[in-house]
Amino acid sequence: MSYEDESRSCRRDADFAEMLRKEQFDDLVFAALAMGDNISDFAARCFRRIFYLVPSIFVVSDAAQAAIKEAADGGNPHARFAYGRLLRTKNWNAGDVETALEYFEKAYAQHLSDAGAAIANAYYAGEYGLVDYSRAKQYLVEALKQNSEFAAVLYINWLNRGTYGFNLNTALAIKTSSAIIENEDLEGMPSAIWKSLRGVAYYREGNVDAACQDLEAAANNGIIDAWSFLALFKCTDPETGEYTDVDEYERLLNEGIDHHCGDCLMLSNETFVTMFDSLDEDTRERITGSVLQDFDRAVELGSAEAAKLLGDIYRDGLCGQPEDINKAWSYYARAALWRYAQAYESMFDMAVKGIVKQEQDSCDLLALNGARYGSQELIIETVAAYYAGRLTAFASEIEQYYVPVYQAHEEDESDDDGRYDAWS
Repeated sequence: MSYEDESRSCRRDADFAEMLRKEQFDDLVFAALAMGDNISDFAARCFRRIFYLVPSIFVVSDAAQAAIKEAADGGNPHARFAYGRLLRTKNWNAGDVETALEYFEKAYAQHLSDAGAAIANAYYAGEYGLVDYSRAKQYLVEALKQNSEFAAVLYINWLNRGTYGFNLNTALAIKTSSAIIENEDLEGMPSAIWKSLRGVAYYREGNVDAACQDLEAAANNGIIDAWSFLALFKCTDPETGEYTDVDEYERLLNEGIDHHCGDCLMLSNETFVTMFDSLDEDTRERITGSVLQDFDRAVELGSAEAAKLLGDIYRDGLCGQPEDINKAWSYYARAALWRYAQAYESMFDMAVKGIVKQEQDSCDLLALNGARYGSQELIIETVAAYYAGRLTAFASEIEQYYVPVYQAHEEDESDDDGRYDAWS
C-alpha cells in the first residue's frame, strides 16, 4: 500500500498535532507526504519538527525513511530537509554529510528557512571544510528572520550551552522560549520542544521546580530526551550528583525507555559498570549480557553517551569483557559522528599512544574535530599541531577560534570545572 493510500484520512491540523504529541512519527510522516503540495503550513511544521532533535529521528522507521527519500528526490522541500537530517544524524556513511548538505541546499533554494538553519549548523561545525561562524551567523539570522523554528531550536540550545560563539545566556533562552510558547498555545501547536529547552535553562539558573515542570510537560508531549533530563534534574543533587530519590529516578527512566529514550536506557544500566567488581559471580553471569544488549540498543536509539561507554568497556576490558580495540574504536567513532567531544578525546588518546595505528594527519584531524565540539584537551592539541607546522589548511579557523583558548590555557585561566570554554 502506498503512503498516499495509507494515511489519506489524516488531513486536519489537529491530527498532526496529536500525532506529534503521541510520538506517532511514522503516521505523521506518511500523512504529511500524502498531502504533497497541498500540505498546510501547520502540518508541514509538525512534520519537520520530528527531525529537529536526534531521539525522534531514530524512531523513524526504514519504511518512512524510504518514503521521505522518494518525496525528497521528487522535489518536496520539507522531505529534502528531513532526508538531509536523516543522513546527517542516523545514516552516517562515507559521503553522507556532503549528500545531506546537497539536500539542504536544494530545500533552501525552494525558500525553506529550516534548511537555511541546517546550513548554518553545518558551517558552525566545519562541515563545509572550515568552521566559519560569520557565514553560519548570516544563515542563522536570515533563517530566524524567516521564522525558522529549527533556527530557533539551535539558537536557544546554543544559548543554554554557551557554544558555537554564543555566550551562555539562560535568561535570554527562557525569554525566547516563553515568547514562542505563548504564541503556539494560541494557535494550538504543541509547544513541548520549547518547554524542553526552557526547562534546561531554568535548571541552569537553579530553578529546579520550574525546570521539572517544563520537562515533565515536554516528556509527556513527544520530546523523547526530556525523560532523561527530568530524571536527572528531579532526582539528583545538582551539587553532589548523588541520588535524592532512587525510586522516582528509576520510574522516570523506565518511562523514558518505554518512549524509546536511548539516554534513559544507558542511565538505567550505567551503575552496573561501576559496581561490576563488587558483584558476585552469579550476578555478573546473569545480567552482563542483557546490560550490554541494552547499551547497544541505546546506541541504536542515538545515545552518544552509550556509544562512548561501550567504547570504554571494550578498550579497557571492563565488565568481564576481553579487550577489543577494534570494537572500542568503532563505538567511539559512532559517538564522534554525533559531535560528542569526549569520543574524539578517546580516539585521539588511542591514536597517539599507538593502540590504534593512525597517521599523523589522521591524529591531527581527530584533534581538530574534537576542538570544534568544545574539547579543552583537543583545542590545546590542535594549536600545538598548528604551531608545529601541521593543520595549516585550517589556519584561519585555528587562529580565530582556538589560539585564544590555547593562550588562556598557557596563562592558566580555566573554568571552575577545569575545562576551558572555547566559545564564551
